[in-house]
Parts: sequence; C-alpha cells; structure tokens
Amino acid sequence: MATRVSGCITPDQRVWLTNRNRYLHRLEALNIQGMHFGAEQEAKMLGYSSKFLTDLSGDAFHSGCCGCALLSTFCTVSEALCR
Repeated sequence: MATRVSGCITPDQRVWLTNRNRYLHRLEALNIQGMHFGAEQEAKMLGYSSKFLTDLSGDAFHSGCCGCALLSTFCTVSEALCR
C-alpha cells in the first residue's frame, strides 16, 4: 500500500483520511496541492468559507508542476530572444 500519495483533488470531492478517520480539512487540501502558507496567512484564510477554499484547492494543480512549466517556458522564450 502506498503512503503519502494523493490523487487529483476536484472542487466537489471529499477526501477521507483513513489514518485520522475524518475528511480532509480545507487548508490541508491546499497543502496537498503544494500551496503552503505561514501561520499569519493561514489565520487570515480561516476567515474564508470552506466552499471557497475547497474550490481553490480543487481548481489547482501541484505548485511543483506549475514551477516546472513556468521555468521551461521562460527558458524557451529566453533562448528564442537571444538568437
């Protein structure tokens, strides 16, 4: 059995954490997507509705993927401009 593996998270999905016997919390869903915030920002985010935060986490993809895509785009554009 694989541990620390998560499938794709969609906005309407409810993820059950088997080791904790509860559903995934809204901020945990953001953390799984690679969006980590400091304590001050997380305290501010608790003011938003649960629906908004789950929509935000469900509409995202892992930030590592985003970083790789942006880096490759920047490299391609810079290479094209330097020629």
